[in-house]
Amino acid sequence: MISILLLLILLTINDTNSYQCSKNLTSSTCRQNHAGIYYIYLNSSDHSYYELISLNSEGSFIILGSDQQSAAASTTKSAVVQPYSDILGKWTCEVHDHLTKILINGYNFVYKTKVLKNYAVIEKYTLTLDHNSMKIQGQQKFTFVTLNATQSFKERKSQKEPFLFDINGYQVEKYCVSESN
Repeated sequence: MISILLLLILLTINDTNSYQCSKNLTSSTCRQNHAGIYYIYLNSSDHSYYELISLNSEGSFIILGSDQQSAAASTTKSAVVQPYSDILGKWTCEVHDHLTKILINGYNFVYKTKVLKNYAVIEKYTLTLDHNSMKIQGQQKFTFVTLNATQSFKERKSQKEPFLFDINGYQVEKYCVSESN
């Protein structure tokens, strides 16, 4: 009981908006120090939208987009605005001075519309987080692959030209993780 009370007091004292959850910023603790929720704006010449990214300390993530279902009734022939599922996958990071490079590999589905068929999608995010401002920027590339296939995602050929988005955003919330875990 005393240990639970002590833990609650320590959690209350911890400032989750400060940069470091841990003083050790080696590559082995990079994910622990950068796990959290990020709010990003994605922009290309064809389309723009927002995403919430939850990076978990063990390396998994989930991404939710502001336009995930808005295009369901769309008659456009641009696959960029097709409705899509949540994005799942893994992420890694490396610390370089006051910057952290975050790499995200994600997978999801785009759903069939009146004029477009459904696909599986491979998404790659290359992001840089500035420790001073907690702002994040980078690029997202997503590639469409055939849905009806038995080979792995990496073996499938792209069905369309990859789309590129520029990214700007910031960290909303930090998930501080105990180094003993």
